Amino acid sequence: MKRDWRDGCCLTVLVVTLQLAIAGQLVFALIVSDAEFVRTADVLLSPYGFCMRRPPNAGFECRPVSSSGPVCTMLVLCLYSPLPLTLFAALAYLFGTFGADDSLLRFSVATQALGSATMLLGVAAFISASWRYLWPAGLTAAYYLSVCTCAEMAAVAALAQWSAARSARCEVTL
Repeated sequence: MKRDWRDGCCLTVLVVTLQLAIAGQLVFALIVSDAEFVRTADVLLSPYGFCMRRPPNAGFECRPVSSSGPVCTMLVLCLYSPLPLTLFAALAYLFGTFGADDSLLRFSVATQALGSATMLLGVAAFISASWRYLWPAGLTAAYYLSVCTCAEMAAVAALAQWSAARSARCEVTL
């Protein structure tokens, strides 16, 4: 029996809306604001660059956050990979719900959980690489959005898993 997404048992609209909201937050935090996590009058800090103001008002002197190229590359990869993973998870969730394919629903949950884990790893690596320059007054909205999306992605993965299990139970009872 084919599952009907409108039967009241599926939370398709909520899950996909949350996934798209997370994608929007990531676009703002990582692309629109150039991932500048710390911004003060003297320091600009992002996952791939560290800039300090040179006296007297000579502009900023920038260098990579990490002197090791592969570490900097992994840091950027961990922070930026959740954006396409979230979009793939939304697409897989829609295909799994409309096509009644449980493997796509499981793929969606796994993709969302992977995005949450990589974002958490990226934020933790950023904090460990630049902890000397982190103070609450200088943290930007991009930093807070990046930190919050870790928990949001994990919550949406749990909601999608619960929705998939609930849909399967509804299918059995129909």
